[in-house]
Amino acid sequence: MEITFDNLPKAVYQLFEKLDSIERILLTQSRTLPPEPDIPIDAQETADFLGVTLSTVYILNQKHEIPSCKRGKRLYFFKKDLIEWIKVGRRKTLSEIEAGVDAYLPEQRKRKMRKETENRQSIKQLSKPKA
Repeated sequence: MEITFDNLPKAVYQLFEKLDSIERILLTQSRTLPPEPDIPIDAQETADFLGVTLSTVYILNQKHEIPSCKRGKRLYFFKKDLIEWIKVGRRKTLSEIEAGVDAYLPEQRKRKMRKETENRQSIKQLSKPKA
């Protein structure tokens, strides 16, 4: 279809219709996709997933640093558990560290002042002559 000024509204309408049908198809496909099953993977697949060597996976498992399951002599891992394990080890950004320090220091100063006040009071009580 050649688009001219006269048939422009009709062309735009057809374009919107096609766009709506594509959107409906995508929405129905995304709803019907089953969730990825939690299938166990072996040590080699775990090493590939994490981007480390196989020996590193075994060392981490021996130190109980990585979530794993063992049946007989075989080790199994779950991607979901590995992703959570990686997230727990997330390093904070410099701004997150600074915000934590800013929140921590005033509280420490208050504690220090209270402790010094308590110490002064106890020294005064000890230095008072007993009647």
